[in-house]
Amino acid sequence: MAEHNPYAPTAASLRTSGPGLGGPGLWRDDDRIIAAHGCRFPDRCVKCNAPTEPPNKVRKVYWHHPAIYVLFFLYAIVYVIVALIVRKTAKIDPGLCAEHRRKRRNWIIAGWLGSIGGFIGVFMVGAVLEAPPAVVSLLALLCMLSFAILGIVKSRVLYPARIDDRYAKLKGADPRFLESLPDYVTY
Repeated sequence: MAEHNPYAPTAASLRTSGPGLGGPGLWRDDDRIIAAHGCRFPDRCVKCNAPTEPPNKVRKVYWHHPAIYVLFFLYAIVYVIVALIVRKTAKIDPGLCAEHRRKRRNWIIAGWLGSIGGFIGVFMVGAVLEAPPAVVSLLALLCMLSFAILGIVKSRVLYPARIDDRYAKLKGADPRFLESLPDYVTY
């Protein structure tokens, strides 16, 4: 008899759905995936439609109405507080094949290393050229933010176009994956 492993995942969290089968509550609408809250993604890569190894990693995506961004220009702290209060959340479990998991990991690493290395590098070059500290600081911050944003944008799997009480509308999936899903029909 095997010992109980307290770190093992529960049997309910290890789902086994057949490859090529979209779960109930998953549709396509043009270039978007419509996912009902709580639905399961098929064991296929959302970037190339190749089979994936289950279980898929569950991710949380957040969305708020774009009009909330106006608050950022008025006062950034108010924007952050309001965005945290009014945001909508959805849990999704899109699959990624080994190649796209590797690419995602590499973009995350590039974002971190580029941010840190760019920040330090600009200060080193500024010291050698004896540039004004204000200019060096501004360039270092710009370099750090550029690499951080690049890493975030290039490493995302799916991103929300809208989330409401019943559905999450997601973008970023490959057309081959979208073609394998049924059309979203409204009555």
